[in-house]
Amino acid sequence: MKVGTTVPLKVFKAESLGVPWVEEMGTDDELHELTTHDDQWPWVDEAFRFATVDVQRDLFYLVVRAWAADGQSRLVHWSKPVKFESIEDLRAQYDVKPHLVFVDSGYNAQKVYAACKQFGFTSIKGAKTKDFAHKIKGETVRRAYSPRVYVDPAVGTKSQGRVRPVTLFHWSNPTCKDVLANLRDGRGASWTVTPDAGSDYEMQMFSERRRERHDKAGQTVYEWHRVGKRDNHLWDCEGMQVAAAMMAKCLAETA
Repeated sequence: MKVGTTVPLKVFKAESLGVPWVEEMGTDDELHELTTHDDQWPWVDEAFRFATVDVQRDLFYLVVRAWAADGQSRLVHWSKPVKFESIEDLRAQYDVKPHLVFVDSGYNAQKVYAACKQFGFTSIKGAKTKDFAHKIKGETVRRAYSPRVYVDPAVGTKSQGRVRPVTLFHWSNPTCKDVLANLRDGRGASWTVTPDAGSDYEMQMFSERRRERHDKAGQTVYEWHRVGKRDNHLWDCEGMQVAAAMMAKCLAETA
């Protein structure tokens, strides 16, 4: 709860205690002021720095965020580069390790995999499932990201099957965005933005609304849906940041 993850508590109350879970997360998509930090660097609590990239047809959306081991985080930079080479330049400028650059492969996947091979980035792809099974010392645990898988960056070329594969993780869109909304709204560890993040960033942080529906079994499920025509690319980047922070154990994993 302290870092914004409610799933373990929900499972404990429902399955161990047998009491109903009251969903308290709001669905408000109205803009409100985001908490800013002093923008002073270095930040003494910083443990990890990730770059996350949403891929569009003509450009990219890139977010760099610093994370502390206890789940606190600070926005470092966001921008809209137009080439993979520009992403590499920004990675170096903001001191992000190559394998901690996570590039979405939901669009134009083979070009993303080729770029990940060239620059040492990691590919990542959103999924609608709420969690993924991991085998840990013979036991199955559920986490908001998948086990590591490998993809061939040369599929469809003469080099197919002859080059080293690149890493791909899937991340849970609903679970990670639930955590992100908690962090954004102050229901977790400190999550702050730069003073000059701007109105575009702010708008995109409220670009999706959480909606309730019932599945085939009659169970209530919650899903994130885009609000009107608001751009949601930076919101997706910040969702990927949550997934990366869970992988690094900065945020509690679902279980």
